[in-house]
Amino acid sequence: MRRRLASVIARASLPILTHLDPELAHDLGLAGLGWLRPLWPPLEPPAALAVRCLGLEFAHPLGLAAGFDKNGDYLDALAALGFSHVELGTVTPRPQPGNPKPRMFRIPEASALINRMGFNNKGVDQSSRASFAQPLSRDSRHQHRQELRYTARECSG
Repeated sequence: MRRRLASVIARASLPILTHLDPELAHDLGLAGLGWLRPLWPPLEPPAALAVRCLGLEFAHPLGLAAGFDKNGDYLDALAALGFSHVELGTVTPRPQPGNPKPRMFRIPEASALINRMGFNNKGVDQSSRASFAQPLSRDSRHQHRQELRYTARECSG
C-alpha cells in the first residue's frame, strides 16, 4: 500500500517536473525521493540474481551510474528504489560550484537530457558525513565506506 502511494505521487509529479528548469527538477526530484523514502518497504531480490564483479558482490546487476546524487545525500532512498549499487562519481577534496548555469538542457524530441554540470559537489568531507549518517544495509555501508576512504586518501594525496 505504501509503495503504491509513493508510485502515485511520483507519477503525478513527473508532468510538473518536466516543465521546470532541468536542474531545479533534478534537485526537487531528489528531495522528493528523500521525503518518500519512508513509504518504501525493503526489497529482497532473489538470491539467484546476485553477481560478483571485480571482487565485489552485488545483490543483482542493476546499479545507478555516477553523478545522479553527487553528494551522497540520498543513497538510502536510491537503494530503496532497488539499485544494488549507487556510484557517487567525482567527489573533490573541497566543495566547488561546477560549470556556470545553465548547464543542463532537455532535448524533448529525442527524450534526452544533456548534462554539463561539471564537478559541482560539497566536497569529500560532506560526502563522507552524508554516507555515514544514512541507515544503509550493513553490506552497502561497508562497501560504500571503503570506497569513500579510498577517495579521501586519493584526494588528500
